[in-house]
Amino acid sequence: MLQAISGDAALLRLLRSKAFSGSVHSVFRSAVNLRNYADGNLYALVSARFGNIPDALLIEEAAFGLIDAVAGADVHAGDNALLLVGNTMLSVADCSEWVVPRPLLTVADAAFCARVAALDAFLAARGKSGGIKAAAVASAFDREMANKLAEVGSGLVAALAGGNSGKIAGWAAGLIGLGPGLTPSGDDFLVGLLAALHCSPQSAHRAMFGCLGDVVTERALKGTNAISATALKNAAAGRFPETVLMLLAEICADNPQRLNDRAAKVLAIGSSSGTDMLYGITAGLRLVAQ
Repeated sequence: MLQAISGDAALLRLLRSKAFSGSVHSVFRSAVNLRNYADGNLYALVSARFGNIPDALLIEEAAFGLIDAVAGADVHAGDNALLLVGNTMLSVADCSEWVVPRPLLTVADAAFCARVAALDAFLAARGKSGGIKAAAVASAFDREMANKLAEVGSGLVAALAGGNSGKIAGWAAGLIGLGPGLTPSGDDFLVGLLAALHCSPQSAHRAMFGCLGDVVTERALKGTNAISATALKNAAAGRFPETVLMLLAEICADNPQRLNDRAAKVLAIGSSSGTDMLYGITAGLRLVAQ
């Protein structure tokens, strides 16, 4: 029997009430996605190296490969807080609960702006190509896609700064589902942008978050794939990966090395997903700094 070591508190309540019955949606090297029939939502089992994620359970990396599940296999919560995944029994009885926090950004002073600039420099030096960042040697299609992502992302940021709800909706809709990857680059950028806006205590930024979140909630299911739509819906509800929130908490501290360490953990998400997410975070932080 495998043991989950940590999990989203809301998901754990669902499992412990035996209200989960569904099937395996998809299987990857470090993640198994599950569809719950009752609410239609996707949940996940992920390797612990990713840190806590909304709607997910963490499994020790060494044990993750022992999960025996294939797409379409039955999944349900049973007695003794067991989640049966295909041929695998997974206990959540002693699993620690993760409640998604909300770190608050401090006043955007000169030191704050300097740390955002440092994060921009780190992203330029260490960011992975394949999405918003084009490779040094890239195909014409990849260069065109990178340019399109940058154009639409910049348009959205300008619309947010100007408070034009119609333009916000148009640019945001253009980003959803845009770009390569299991979670398309445009979706990852939106998650990062929403995270930065959500963590600002200023009412103007909260209004930006609400306006953008409404568009994302309305259009995510039809505009992108189910896995990415889940991440977008969570972001619109203020629910973000732990690595992203730890980075945002660090932007307010005076520790350059730790800021880089936290940024590196975000960059480690997926192939280029973390890089695209970090582009969204820095864009949002620049809005907060205005």
